[in-house]
Amino acid sequence: AFEPDMALSYNNIGGLYNDINNYENAEKYYLLAIEIRERLASKNPDAFEPNLAMSYNNIGGLYNDINNYTTHSVLKWQFVKIIVNMFIQSEYITISHSSIFTHILLWGKQWIKRFC
Repeated sequence: AFEPDMALSYNNIGGLYNDINNYENAEKYYLLAIEIRERLASKNPDAFEPNLAMSYNNIGGLYNDINNYTTHSVLKWQFVKIIVNMFIQSEYITISHSSIFTHILLWGKQWIKRFC
């Protein structure tokens, strides 16, 4: 019952370390959050995949910051898959959702240019 809160705390601590460029500790805490969120999402995707997507996005940004573009791309695609699946299953798309989707499409185009 406390695991979602623990994952949120780990994710936030990772963000704090990332903000002060302590990438080793940021990675450690982001990965702890992802471990919990992957387990929770496997049992209840509707409830926990959005948070898992956020963690993938956060650690993907960290890997981009340290020029680890391969890992960055893998994690960004994990984020994209979850978000696109949420759109497909959603009954409505708000303005904020459509701007996220536009961002995903633009990022995907840049990824294809860089790695394909």
